[in-house]
Amino acid sequence: SALLHHFHVSPSHFGFLEASIGVGAILGSLLGPKWLQTIPANRLLWIGMMFIGVWMAGIVPLNVFVHNWGDFPLYTWCTMVGVLNALVNVPINSLFISIVPQELRGRGSALMTTFSNFPMMLGIIIGGWYADVIGSVYATATSGILLVLTTCTYPLFQGYRQLSQIAFNTERSSIEG
Repeated sequence: SALLHHFHVSPSHFGFLEASIGVGAILGSLLGPKWLQTIPANRLLWIGMMFIGVWMAGIVPLNVFVHNWGDFPLYTWCTMVGVLNALVNVPINSLFISIVPQELRGRGSALMTTFSNFPMMLGIIIGGWYADVIGSVYATATSGILLVLTTCTYPLFQGYRQLSQIAFNTERSSIEG
């Protein structure tokens, strides 16, 4: 919404910007597993969520950068959205695979998807209303600030601390090779 209605990108340009999110997701998916070798999954998850919040709040000054440097800042912003989303999804999935017994992963994955999609849909509905009230750029920035504030509380919870104790199986499967 912000790209189309605030930055007024053309429909074809919008497609390229959306594709840059996908490119960022590929880059993040390549970086995430390497970083998991040195950074505990709960910490990488925390870092990814913190930076997503900061990056979303960074949409407000993006206007100045677009005005001064053209579309390059929009491509950078969209690519980093993809990278940061992957840096959240990689540790979430790694933790999930490590915690849930193999025989329950199918059902567990379905439940995890259900419990993550419902709040996402609710957020889209509420966020759409909120964007109508204050504008899509400020709604995005507000959600980023709220994510940063929420993420700051994660280390206070016992469940977060327990996630750092999970050992990943480093054996290669026959599929890998």
